[in-house]
Formats: sequence, structure tokens, C-alpha cells
Amino acid sequence: MVRRIIPGQRASRLQSQIPHRGGFARRSGGPAQLQPARIQAPDAQALLARVQVRPDERFTARYPKELNARITISTKDQRIFVKEQLGYEGGLTNPMSWDRTVEKFHWLSEPFADNDLRSRLIENRAAAR
Repeated sequence: MVRRIIPGQRASRLQSQIPHRGGFARRSGGPAQLQPARIQAPDAQALLARVQVRPDERFTARYPKELNARITISTKDQRIFVKEQLGYEGGLTNPMSWDRTVEKFHWLSEPFADNDLRSRLIENRAAAR
């Protein structure tokens, strides 16, 4: 699902999306930066207050075959930094290797399954490949 955000909408809309995008990561004990306490921290809120989200129709037109993003940072001294991310690891154009899939599985499932269970699940899946 692509969310279209009207230019000029600020952090409140972006902030409301963070829990949805990071929902799985939070439930899985994933990245600390997606934990509610981190999102609500004063420094994170100050940064979010300065964020503007604008859609790029070219990116939207390519969704869901491609999931691209661009970030532009404008500094107080008028410098501009731009970074585009075309696709993502595990996406259609950049599938994850088996080793990377196993590494990510361990990382995501560690809070819920001990090493023995995780290893058995991986062996089972590898046998089915």
C-alpha cells in the first residue's frame, strides 16, 4: 500500500506511520529505534517535527514491483544531500541469499524460540527447498 502524503504535511502524519511500518519489528523485539520509547524520545520528536514527506509519482507508479525511496536533507548552511534507495534486500529485484535469510530469521525469532528450535526449523525448511 502506498500512502500519498500531501506536500507540507509534517511529522504528525509521518509519526503515525512509524508504528505501522515498524509493527512487526516491535513485536519481534526488532530494531531499538522502532521501539515506542525511542520514537517518543525528545530528540526523535524534534527531528520528526522538521520532516516533510512528499510523494514521488514515479516511485508510486512503479509500486508494488519496486519499492523505492529518496531522502533529501537540507542543512542550515544551504547544503543539500540526496540519497535514493532503489529496491531493498529481499525485494523482487534483490532477493536475499539463503545465508542472509537464515541470519535474519535468527535475529527476528530469537525472542520467541531458543537456538535448538530455530535450528530445527531452518533444517526443515532447507530440506524442503
